[in-house]
Amino acid sequence: MPHITRCITEPIRDSRNLSFDQRLKAEDFGLILAWENGRRDQSIELDLKQSFEKGALPLAVWKGGVDPEVKSKLKKVGSFLYLAYMQGLLGKDLDVNTDLDLELICALTGVKVTFTSDVSKLSKAA
Repeated sequence: MPHITRCITEPIRDSRNLSFDQRLKAEDFGLILAWENGRRDQSIELDLKQSFEKGALPLAVWKGGVDPEVKSKLKKVGSFLYLAYMQGLLGKDLDVNTDLDLELICALTGVKVTFTSDVSKLSKAA
């Protein structure tokens, strides 16, 4: 997959006018849609947005969030869809290089999350 970017000033598409293939099977594999959903949720998901702003990686709709109640894990795997949603919720440009895994450490738990496009890693992750 390529490096997917979109500027925050671009209008949010009306996803009702897009087919399933256009939303989730296009070249971006749903990253633009996840980012747009994050942008839509900016005024709704205020607690989630605040957690992201503090460097936490809270549980969200996509795989990649860290449950603060589970203390046994030191690392986990997450989806680039999580990152795209997070960037949208924070009002940032979409900028996901799907050719490279990205590691972030949750400021709340210290858990290292490796974001990847590798479906086999994602399917094996709990």
